Amino acid sequence: MTEAERARRDAEDRLAQVRVAYDTALAETGVVLFQRTAPGHDAFHVSASCTAALGWAPATFLTPGVLRGLVHPDDLATWDAALSGQTVIDLTHGTDPSAKVASPALGADPSPIVRLRSATGPWRYVRVESVTSASGLTRGALVDVSADETHRHTMRRFAEVVERDPSGCLLLELPDPTDPSSLVIIAANRAAHDLFHLDPGLVGIGAPATPIDAVLGTASAQLVRAAAFDVAHTGEPMTAERLALLEVPGTYLDLRLDRLADGTLALQLTDVTATAALEERLRHQASHDALTGLPNRSLFEDRLASALSGASHDAPAALVLVDIDRLRDHNDALGLHLGDDLLVQFGRRLVREVRGAAIVSRIGGDEFAVLTVPCAGVAEATERAHAVRCALAAPFDLDGHLVHVRASVGVALTPTHGSDARSVLRIAQRALDAAKSVPEGIVVHDGAEPEGSIHRLGLLSELRQGLANRDLELRYQPLLDLRSGRVAKVEAVLRWRHDQHGARLPVEFLELAEHSGLIQPLTRWVLGETADAAAGLARAGHDVVVSTNLSLRNLFDPDLERFLVLLIDNGELDPTSVELEVAETELMDDPVRSREVLVRLHTLGLRIVVDEFGTGYTSLATMQHLPVSGLKIDRSFVGTIADDPADASIVRSTIELCHDLGLGVAADGVADAGTLSMLAAFGCDLAQGPHLSEPVTAQALPARISELESAARAWSGAPNH
Repeated sequence: MTEAERARRDAEDRLAQVRVAYDTALAETGVVLFQRTAPGHDAFHVSASCTAALGWAPATFLTPGVLRGLVHPDDLATWDAALSGQTVIDLTHGTDPSAKVASPALGADPSPIVRLRSATGPWRYVRVESVTSASGLTRGALVDVSADETHRHTMRRFAEVVERDPSGCLLLELPDPTDPSSLVIIAANRAAHDLFHLDPGLVGIGAPATPIDAVLGTASAQLVRAAAFDVAHTGEPMTAERLALLEVPGTYLDLRLDRLADGTLALQLTDVTATAALEERLRHQASHDALTGLPNRSLFEDRLASALSGASHDAPAALVLVDIDRLRDHNDALGLHLGDDLLVQFGRRLVREVRGAAIVSRIGGDEFAVLTVPCAGVAEATERAHAVRCALAAPFDLDGHLVHVRASVGVALTPTHGSDARSVLRIAQRALDAAKSVPEGIVVHDGAEPEGSIHRLGLLSELRQGLANRDLELRYQPLLDLRSGRVAKVEAVLRWRHDQHGARLPVEFLELAEHSGLIQPLTRWVLGETADAAAGLARAGHDVVVSTNLSLRNLFDPDLERFLVLLIDNGELDPTSVELEVAETELMDDPVRSREVLVRLHTLGLRIVVDEFGTGYTSLATMQHLPVSGLKIDRSFVGTIADDPADASIVRSTIELCHDLGLGVAADGVADAGTLSMLAAFGCDLAQGPHLSEPVTAQALPARISELESAARAWSGAPNH
């Protein structure tokens, strides 16, 4: 190799190195050089950096139209203008005297940006910088600005989100950090303009800073200034709820103030008027009777407790309980809708007619409570009780029917008969119970202890001992499926084996247990025994659900749910084999709290049935909103369907409506074959009562189930499987 050849090769190597370094620099900076293959041609030579920047091989663009075809359709006009010399940028800084450079029009983007499809699919933002020579040959550079442009697009989107935000957003500034009165508004979104009816020229893009006083009145401006000054100096955000500003009457606003990184302040005002109105409606619904609009039992007890806390011997009060006698007869005669109208008018008359009535409440299906203040003593309390009876003596006009109503009235005085709400309610209830058995229908508690108090104390002591000695037992009464002839359920019935009095019924001691605090351990024992019985039946091959009763105090016991979860988690209770029954009257005493508890129990997998349905005057529509699987019609209706067409019609309609709502129906108190046949004809699902079986012990239950199912097959003529 000659010296000249060696020198040429060295020069070529150095040139190749320079080209590689140049291409590398272009690739790393996201720059692609291009040049038309000939004037007017739509094919291009591009630099090797195209592969790194856009993923395309340089030879790809030697085919006419390929590069233009990769431009986003919305950007084609910009692309064509950039390459036609309409918006040309001189990259040569005068190194090519023959190049024609056109100046961009005023306001035009000096560096047009278009979107190019990359080889991997996504669009890339590229800035087009080109120059066209006198010969018409266009060359230039495509600069990848995707990162910057994506950020700008994101910020524009965020700005649009703020502009469209239904909350009013204002940008505030304290030009003098030491002077709260210097607070100004420098920007506001559309919602803020609408909220305060702002002039776009006063607060808007390009508008001068606006003092807060120009938008808000003195009181509101002072509030915002104080909050802004505090946030500006502490950096801690500040919130305020349910503000009522004079500038927007009838509107409630939630406020939030934040300090931004540059020291400006962001104020957000959210219109929560509709939410506040809804919350108020929900609070009212939770604390008031849905039918009469009067305070319910829960709210009455709260207000009673507050009133009694201020009661004294110098300012006594009287609690008057009023019960509508024979409301069921009125419902049967007039229909439930007029029965509801009677309750509404009854409550209104109490509010209107009872002198000194501080609180009037519907605390039960047919029971109302009135707290009257002041009330000097028994004589005045008796006078008010008679006044209540007189006020209710006038007939009620129910859709043209003049209906006379008799009411029983029980009265207790505070602090004479008790200084806390529960004590006074209990004593007034005792007086009301007594009033139902006297001709005049009025009893004012006289302060003496009832004759049975000593007996009750003795009974309570025996009950404690009986629970400790396991003298209590559960007996089980089968519920027969009237379609299949199978025993589908058994109800656990509590009995107390007493040495002197035999087996006591629950009604004799459950109320005593509730008021003494024994109900909690008693309930836990019953649930444990029920779970054991269900497991024993499953082991014996009987697919039977065991049901047990919960009282209102059980229902509201905060430890009950934890106890049930413990039994389920330990495998001691199968929620699919145990069912809980809650009496309708107790469920409706506080329907909101009751529903909350039932929902939680239902979440555990437990099924819930409404017991004694028909005694609480609750509509089936109400039942539809409770997480219950069925109801049990009370024996007072079931026992008379064979003799009373009205009761038969009520029971049949109840069964049909329940099935329409997807609820199962059981009938309690079946005492004869005729009643059983009628229930089967009505489509009743389950039946229980002495005609089918009395409650039996756990040991005798499997045999009793087999006997009853055999008898049922014989009645129906079904084959013996």
